[in-house]
Amino acid sequence: VAVDGDGRFALTWLGFRRNAAVPDEHVYLALLDEGDDSFGDPVIASDDGTSATLDFDKPSITADATGDFLITWADFTDTGWLTFARTSDGQSFERRTLAADATFGNLANLCLDLQLGPTAPLYVVHLSIGATLTLHRSTDGGINWSALAVPATDVLFHDPTCAVSGDRVWIAYAQGTGFNPGFDTPADTINVVHSPDRGDTMDAPVVASDVSGDQYLFPRLLRLSSGKLGIVYYQGRVGQAVDLVVTTSSNGTTWDTSPIAAAGTMTIDGTLANWLGAYVGFTNGTDAQLVTYTDNSGVKDRIAFAEVAVP
Repeated sequence: VAVDGDGRFALTWLGFRRNAAVPDEHVYLALLDEGDDSFGDPVIASDDGTSATLDFDKPSITADATGDFLITWADFTDTGWLTFARTSDGQSFERRTLAADATFGNLANLCLDLQLGPTAPLYVVHLSIGATLTLHRSTDGGINWSALAVPATDVLFHDPTCAVSGDRVWIAYAQGTGFNPGFDTPADTINVVHSPDRGDTMDAPVVASDVSGDQYLFPRLLRLSSGKLGIVYYQGRVGQAVDLVVTTSSNGTTWDTSPIAAAGTMTIDGTLANWLGAYVGFTNGTDAQLVTYTDNSGVKDRIAFAEVAVP
Protein backbone atom coordinates (compact mmCIF):
# COMPACT_ATOMS: atom_id res chain seq x y z
CA VAL A 1 0.00 0.00 0.00
CA ALA A 2 1.15 3.57 -0.70
CA VAL A 3 -0.26 7.08 -0.25
CA ASP A 4 0.44 10.20 -2.30
CA GLY A 5 0.74 13.80 -1.16
CA ASP A 6 -2.99 14.39 -1.60
CA GLY A 7 -3.98 11.57 0.74
CA ARG A 8 -4.94 9.15 -2.03
CA PHE A 9 -4.19 5.53 -1.14
CA ALA A 10 -3.19 2.82 -3.61
CA LEU A 11 -3.25 -0.92 -2.94
CA THR A 12 -1.53 -3.44 -5.20
CA TRP A 13 -1.60 -7.23 -5.01
CA LEU A 14 -1.09 -10.43 -6.96
CA GLY A 15 -4.18 -12.35 -8.05
CA PHE A 16 -4.17 -15.92 -9.40
CA ARG A 17 -6.33 -19.01 -9.98
CA ARG A 18 -5.38 -21.83 -7.62
CA ASN A 19 -6.76 -24.52 -9.95
CA ALA A 20 -4.98 -23.28 -13.07
CA ALA A 21 -2.99 -25.88 -14.99
CA VAL A 22 -0.32 -23.24 -15.63
CA PRO A 23 0.33 -19.96 -13.81
CA ASP A 24 -2.51 -17.52 -14.43
CA GLU A 25 -1.56 -14.39 -12.54
CA HIS A 26 -2.09 -10.64 -12.76
CA VAL A 27 -1.01 -7.64 -10.69
CA TYR A 28 -3.95 -5.48 -9.60
CA LEU A 29 -4.32 -1.91 -8.37
CA ALA A 30 -7.16 -0.20 -6.50
CA LEU A 31 -7.36 3.43 -5.34
CA LEU A 32 -8.96 5.03 -2.30
CA ASP A 33 -9.46 8.77 -2.68
CA GLU A 34 -9.25 11.02 0.35
CA GLY A 35 -12.64 11.19 2.02
CA ASP A 36 -13.92 7.93 0.52
CA ASP A 37 -14.83 4.93 2.68
CA SER A 38 -13.86 2.14 0.30
CA PHE A 39 -11.45 1.36 -2.49
CA GLY A 40 -12.60 1.63 -6.07
CA ASP A 41 -12.87 -1.32 -8.44
CA PRO A 42 -9.55 -3.08 -9.04
CA VAL A 43 -7.74 -2.62 -12.33
CA ILE A 44 -5.17 -4.97 -13.86
CA ALA A 45 -1.87 -3.11 -13.82
CA SER A 46 0.43 -5.76 -15.26
CA ASP A 47 -1.10 -6.46 -18.69
CA ASP A 48 -4.27 -6.19 -20.76
CA GLY A 49 -5.94 -9.06 -18.93
CA THR A 50 -6.31 -11.38 -21.92
CA SER A 51 -3.54 -13.87 -21.15
CA ALA A 52 -4.09 -16.88 -18.87
CA THR A 53 -0.44 -18.03 -18.75
CA LEU A 54 1.38 -15.18 -17.01
CA ASP A 55 3.67 -15.94 -14.06
CA PHE A 56 4.16 -12.91 -11.79
CA ASP A 57 5.40 -12.45 -8.24
CA LYS A 58 6.06 -9.96 -5.44
CA PRO A 59 4.48 -6.61 -6.45
CA SER A 60 5.53 -3.50 -4.54
CA ILE A 61 4.37 0.11 -4.72
CA THR A 62 5.32 3.66 -3.77
CA ALA A 63 4.35 7.21 -4.79
CA ASP A 64 6.50 9.98 -6.23
CA ALA A 65 6.38 13.75 -5.76
CA THR A 66 3.98 14.23 -8.68
CA GLY A 67 1.38 11.92 -7.14
CA ASP A 68 2.03 9.09 -9.59
CA PHE A 69 2.07 5.57 -8.22
CA LEU A 70 5.09 3.43 -9.11
CA ILE A 71 4.77 -0.36 -9.12
CA THR A 72 7.30 -3.13 -9.60
CA TRP A 73 6.81 -6.89 -9.93
CA ALA A 74 8.75 -9.96 -11.00
CA ASP A 75 7.81 -11.63 -14.29
CA PHE A 76 8.80 -15.28 -14.63
CA THR A 77 6.62 -16.02 -17.67
CA ASP A 78 9.74 -16.50 -19.80
CA THR A 79 13.31 -16.20 -18.55
CA GLY A 80 12.56 -13.82 -15.70
CA TRP A 81 12.79 -10.05 -15.43
CA LEU A 82 11.55 -7.09 -13.42
CA THR A 83 8.77 -4.79 -14.60
CA PHE A 84 8.32 -1.15 -13.58
CA ALA A 85 4.99 0.62 -14.14
CA ARG A 86 3.82 4.18 -13.59
CA THR A 87 0.23 5.42 -13.33
CA SER A 88 -1.29 8.81 -12.54
CA ASP A 89 -4.96 7.85 -12.78
CA GLY A 90 -4.98 4.21 -11.68
CA GLN A 91 -6.39 3.19 -15.07
CA SER A 92 -3.57 3.46 -17.60
CA PHE A 93 0.00 2.31 -17.07
CA GLU A 94 3.38 3.04 -18.62
CA ARG A 95 5.45 -0.15 -18.30
CA ARG A 96 9.18 -0.69 -18.65
CA THR A 97 11.30 -3.83 -18.33
CA LEU A 98 14.56 -3.87 -16.41
CA ALA A 99 16.90 -6.58 -15.14
CA ALA A 100 15.90 -8.61 -18.20
CA ASP A 101 18.79 -11.05 -18.03
CA ALA A 102 19.92 -14.18 -16.22
CA THR A 103 21.08 -12.20 -13.15
CA PHE A 104 17.59 -11.31 -11.89
CA GLY A 105 16.41 -13.12 -8.79
CA ASN A 106 13.33 -11.60 -7.12
CA LEU A 107 12.25 -9.34 -4.26
CA ALA A 108 12.45 -5.79 -5.62
CA ASN A 109 12.09 -2.62 -3.55
CA LEU A 110 11.78 0.89 -5.02
CA CYS A 111 12.88 4.04 -3.21
CA LEU A 112 13.35 7.76 -3.88
CA ASP A 113 13.79 11.05 -2.02
CA LEU A 114 10.50 12.93 -2.31
CA GLN A 115 12.19 16.15 -1.21
CA LEU A 116 14.04 16.19 -4.54
CA GLY A 117 10.74 16.80 -6.31
CA PRO A 118 9.46 15.48 -9.66
CA THR A 119 12.95 14.87 -11.08
CA ALA A 120 14.15 12.73 -8.17
CA PRO A 121 16.18 9.69 -9.28
CA LEU A 122 14.44 6.35 -8.81
CA TYR A 123 16.21 3.34 -7.33
CA VAL A 124 15.23 -0.33 -7.34
CA VAL A 125 17.20 -2.93 -5.39
CA HIS A 126 16.58 -6.64 -5.92
CA LEU A 127 17.96 -10.07 -5.21
CA SER A 128 20.29 -11.41 -7.90
CA ILE A 129 21.66 -14.85 -8.64
CA GLY A 130 24.49 -16.07 -6.47
CA ALA A 131 22.94 -14.61 -3.29
CA THR A 132 23.88 -11.06 -4.31
CA LEU A 133 22.11 -7.73 -4.85
CA THR A 134 21.77 -5.33 -7.79
CA LEU A 135 20.73 -1.68 -7.65
CA HIS A 136 19.07 -0.05 -10.67
CA ARG A 137 18.87 3.73 -11.09
CA SER A 138 16.70 5.86 -13.36
CA THR A 139 17.14 9.60 -13.81
CA ASP A 140 14.30 10.04 -16.32
CA GLY A 141 11.27 8.89 -14.35
CA GLY A 142 11.69 5.17 -15.00
CA ILE A 143 12.11 5.17 -18.78
CA ASN A 144 15.76 4.08 -18.76
CA TRP A 145 17.63 2.21 -16.05
CA SER A 146 21.30 1.54 -15.31
CA ALA A 147 22.46 -1.44 -13.24
CA LEU A 148 24.90 -0.87 -10.38
CA ALA A 149 26.72 -3.61 -8.48
CA VAL A 150 26.23 -3.86 -4.72
CA PRO A 151 29.05 -5.29 -2.53
CA ALA A 152 26.77 -7.76 -0.75
CA THR A 153 27.27 -11.53 -0.47
CA ASP A 154 25.37 -14.39 1.19
CA VAL A 155 22.13 -12.44 0.77
CA LEU A 156 19.13 -14.39 2.05
CA PHE A 157 15.63 -14.55 0.55
CA HIS A 158 14.33 -11.65 2.65
CA ASP A 159 13.20 -8.41 1.05
CA PRO A 160 16.13 -6.03 0.52
CA THR A 161 15.04 -2.43 1.09
CA CYS A 162 16.54 0.96 0.30
CA ALA A 163 16.36 4.57 1.43
CA VAL A 164 17.55 7.82 -0.15
CA SER A 165 18.61 11.27 1.05
CA GLY A 166 19.87 13.56 -1.69
CA ASP A 167 22.73 11.74 -3.40
CA ARG A 168 23.10 9.21 -0.57
CA VAL A 169 21.57 5.73 -0.89
CA TRP A 170 21.38 2.99 1.75
CA ILE A 171 20.45 -0.66 1.26
CA ALA A 172 19.55 -3.05 4.09
CA TYR A 173 19.54 -6.81 3.71
CA ALA A 174 19.66 -10.08 5.64
CA GLN A 175 22.94 -11.99 5.47
CA GLY A 176 23.44 -15.69 6.20
CA THR A 177 23.73 -19.10 4.58
CA GLY A 178 21.54 -22.15 4.05
CA PHE A 179 18.27 -22.83 2.26
CA ASN A 180 15.44 -25.21 3.16
CA PRO A 181 12.36 -25.12 0.85
CA GLY A 182 9.23 -24.14 2.74
CA PHE A 183 11.20 -22.62 5.60
CA ASP A 184 12.58 -19.15 6.23
CA THR A 185 16.32 -18.96 6.73
CA PRO A 186 17.13 -16.73 9.73
CA ALA A 187 19.90 -14.21 9.17
CA ASP A 188 23.17 -14.13 11.05
CA THR A 189 23.32 -10.35 10.64
CA ILE A 190 21.37 -7.41 9.26
CA ASN A 191 23.75 -5.46 7.01
CA VAL A 192 23.67 -2.01 5.44
CA VAL A 193 25.50 -0.78 2.34
CA HIS A 194 25.90 2.97 1.75
CA SER A 195 26.58 4.94 -1.42
CA PRO A 196 27.52 8.63 -1.21
CA ASP A 197 27.00 9.30 -4.93
CA ARG A 198 23.73 7.82 -6.19
CA GLY A 199 25.12 4.29 -6.38
CA ASP A 200 28.19 5.04 -8.49
CA THR A 201 30.44 3.87 -5.64
CA MET A 202 29.52 1.91 -2.53
CA ASP A 203 31.08 1.45 0.87
CA ALA A 204 31.68 -1.95 2.41
CA PRO A 205 28.70 -3.38 4.34
CA VAL A 206 28.32 -2.57 8.03
CA VAL A 207 26.42 -4.69 10.56
CA ALA A 208 23.32 -2.94 11.92
CA SER A 209 21.93 -5.78 14.06
CA ASP A 210 22.67 -6.39 17.71
CA VAL A 211 25.70 -8.71 17.96
CA SER A 212 24.22 -10.99 20.58
CA GLY A 213 24.31 -14.34 18.80
CA ASP A 214 20.61 -14.05 18.02
CA GLN A 215 19.00 -14.63 14.62
CA TYR A 216 17.05 -12.15 12.52
CA LEU A 217 14.13 -12.09 10.10
CA PHE A 218 12.67 -9.66 7.56
CA PRO A 219 14.48 -6.32 7.96
CA ARG A 220 12.82 -3.22 6.54
CA LEU A 221 14.69 0.07 6.14
CA LEU A 222 13.11 3.52 6.38
CA ARG A 223 14.42 7.08 6.32
CA LEU A 224 12.69 8.53 9.35
CA SER A 225 10.99 11.92 9.53
CA SER A 226 13.86 13.10 11.72
CA GLY A 227 16.36 12.32 8.95
CA LYS A 228 17.78 9.30 10.76
CA LEU A 229 17.69 5.78 9.37
CA GLY A 230 15.63 3.05 11.00
CA ILE A 231 15.36 -0.70 10.43
CA VAL A 232 12.70 -2.93 12.00
CA TYR A 233 13.13 -6.71 12.14
CA TYR A 234 12.46 -9.80 14.24
CA GLN A 235 15.17 -10.87 16.67
CA GLY A 236 15.38 -14.15 18.58
CA ARG A 237 16.22 -17.80 18.06
CA VAL A 238 14.32 -20.48 16.18
CA GLY A 239 11.73 -22.15 18.40
CA GLN A 240 12.25 -19.59 21.16
CA ALA A 241 10.83 -16.18 22.02
CA VAL A 242 11.06 -13.54 19.28
CA ASP A 243 10.86 -9.75 19.58
CA LEU A 244 10.20 -7.04 17.05
CA VAL A 245 12.98 -4.48 17.39
CA VAL A 246 14.09 -1.25 15.76
CA THR A 247 17.66 -0.08 15.22
CA THR A 248 18.42 3.53 14.33
CA SER A 249 21.40 5.48 13.05
CA SER A 250 22.22 9.09 12.24
CA ASN A 251 25.08 8.17 9.91
CA GLY A 252 24.41 4.59 8.73
CA THR A 253 27.56 3.37 10.44
CA THR A 254 26.74 3.08 14.16
CA TRP A 255 23.37 1.70 15.20
CA ASP A 256 21.32 1.67 18.42
CA THR A 257 18.77 -1.12 18.94
CA SER A 258 15.59 -0.92 21.03
CA PRO A 259 12.70 -3.39 21.54
CA ILE A 260 9.27 -2.60 20.15
CA ALA A 261 7.16 -5.57 21.23
CA ALA A 262 7.21 -9.29 21.97
CA ALA A 263 5.97 -11.18 18.90
CA GLY A 264 5.62 -14.77 20.17
CA THR A 265 7.89 -17.55 18.90
CA MET A 266 10.35 -17.53 16.01
CA THR A 267 8.55 -19.99 13.74
CA ILE A 268 10.11 -20.45 10.29
CA ASP A 269 7.97 -23.33 8.94
CA GLY A 270 5.61 -21.83 6.36
CA THR A 271 3.10 -24.71 6.74
CA LEU A 272 2.31 -23.95 10.39
CA ALA A 273 -0.54 -21.76 11.59
CA ASN A 274 1.85 -19.75 13.76
CA TRP A 275 4.36 -19.03 11.00
CA LEU A 276 5.60 -15.45 11.33
CA GLY A 277 5.00 -14.77 7.65
CA ALA A 278 7.55 -13.02 5.50
CA TYR A 279 6.86 -9.29 5.82
CA VAL A 280 6.75 -6.34 8.17
CA GLY A 281 5.57 -2.81 7.39
CA PHE A 282 7.37 0.37 8.45
CA THR A 283 6.38 3.93 7.61
CA ASN A 284 6.38 7.48 8.95
CA GLY A 285 3.27 8.74 10.72
CA THR A 286 2.41 12.26 11.79
CA ASP A 287 4.17 12.14 15.16
CA ALA A 288 5.72 8.66 15.20
CA GLN A 289 6.66 5.67 13.07
CA LEU A 290 4.03 3.03 12.37
CA VAL A 291 4.81 -0.69 12.20
CA THR A 292 2.76 -3.71 11.14
CA TYR A 293 3.99 -7.19 12.01
CA THR A 294 2.89 -10.73 12.86
CA ASP A 295 2.29 -11.74 16.48
CA ASN A 296 1.92 -15.52 16.92
CA SER A 297 1.69 -15.55 20.70
CA GLY A 298 -1.88 -16.90 20.46
CA VAL A 299 -3.14 -20.10 18.85
CA LYS A 300 -2.84 -18.56 15.39
CA ASP A 301 -1.13 -15.57 13.89
CA ARG A 302 -2.61 -12.12 14.10
CA ILE A 303 -1.55 -8.91 12.41
CA ALA A 304 -0.38 -6.45 15.04
CA PHE A 305 0.24 -2.71 14.88
CA ALA A 306 2.69 -0.59 16.84
CA GLU A 307 3.34 3.13 17.09
CA VAL A 308 6.98 3.83 17.79
CA ALA A 309 8.34 7.23 18.79
CA VAL A 310 11.80 6.76 17.30
CA PRO A 311 14.06 9.67 18.34
